[in-house]
Amino acid sequence: VKAVVVYDLSRFGRLDSIEGAEHKQVLRQAGIYLHACTEGKIDWRDSNARIIDAVHSETNNKFSVDLGRRTLGGKLLAFNAGDFFGFVVPYGLARKMIADDGSEKVIPRSLKFSKPKTWKCQIVLGDEEEMEIVRWMFKEFDTRDVGYRVLASKLNEDGVKSPTGKMWHAKVI
Repeated sequence: VKAVVVYDLSRFGRLDSIEGAEHKQVLRQAGIYLHACTEGKIDWRDSNARIIDAVHSETNNKFSVDLGRRTLGGKLLAFNAGDFFGFVVPYGLARKMIADDGSEKVIPRSLKFSKPKTWKCQIVLGDEEEMEIVRWMFKEFDTRDVGYRVLASKLNEDGVKSPTGKMWHAKVI
């Protein structure tokens, strides 16, 4: 291998110049350079190329951090406003719908429900059995040296249905 080819430098990574240095050092020691179609060749043996790469790394990192902050901020605003478009109610929780007239109705996690635009929504505690399973998972994870796979295996072994009704997997946990 003589080169790593990417469309642009942000495709190689969005780590800042210090965080990304370790990976670049490995490539440099192996005599491998980076070629970005939009920026050209970055050969970390050349001081000018390292300066250009550092500027790009910091710019790409700032973009990534800012994008993450804006995305999370928007999601939090929507969540706090009760707008859960595309939001899956987590296992052990439910939705409390508040109608225009102030009446409230709790909708179980697994029940499909389309919220009228003017209604408000809050996430509340849900099914007691699911909440107990969630408490158990947190306790096991906190007090024993176990990972998600161990928790999933134990739940499957005990015949506990996952949120989808299928087998538990580490990703579901």
